[in-house]
Amino acid sequence: MRLPPAQRRRTSSAFTLVEVVLAIAIATGILVVALSFYQQAASLRAQILEASDRISAIRLLMDRLTTELRTARAHDWEGFTGDVTSLRFVKTEALSSTAWTRAQPWTDLKLITYGAATGLDGTNTVITGITRTERPVFEPRQVRTAALTETPASTNTATTVVEPISDAVRFLRFRFWDGETWMESWTDVVPPLAVEVSFGLDPQPDDALPEEYPFEVFRRVVLLPGGRESDPLDLFAGASVETKSSSSLSKP
Repeated sequence: MRLPPAQRRRTSSAFTLVEVVLAIAIATGILVVALSFYQQAASLRAQILEASDRISAIRLLMDRLTTELRTARAHDWEGFTGDVTSLRFVKTEALSSTAWTRAQPWTDLKLITYGAATGLDGTNTVITGITRTERPVFEPRQVRTAALTETPASTNTATTVVEPISDAVRFLRFRFWDGETWMESWTDVVPPLAVEVSFGLDPQPDDALPEEYPFEVFRRVVLLPGGRESDPLDLFAGASVETKSSSSLSKP
């Protein structure tokens, strides 16, 4: 028995249960794959943004530290001291217009301290960031007496500013160039010729030395104009001696 044409068309245009199930399975698979790619792309984007923010923080910290180190100067009472994870030095800065109208003493000398903030990771002590401390330095009037008695410069602790400037740093190392070799520490009135600054974003392994740090490291060697061989007093004294000797040779 043959079916009418209209009924045959309706019968041939319908989907079977197997086709419906297969179509749903294919659509579900495509959706799962698309969501998986989206999650991977979103995770990769978040990692890139986080890495970019951390690198930007390292760059800003490096530039700030470089700028302040280049203004470090020799000081009879505070001097320049540092070790592997800390720095302390006196810098000069231009005074603002409000500094000249203040009733209390104001100085262009600042005592700057950079140090590693530490915390506990289980039973191990790890670096969790870097802190910066700034306070003004007031020089005593009795310069010669203070120098002989090694009296430290008086400081106004009320204006001390402690600033956690970065929590991205997990590895920190300073080294000091004396003109012949790199030193792990420095204690002198005159700053070193250069300071090597090394930052890392990953904690240092317990069984690794600082020079064996296995992760990516950001390193910069900062030349200090106020270093030992560039002391302006020595240059002036040398120029005076040279002038005197040349003038004495010109006499008959």
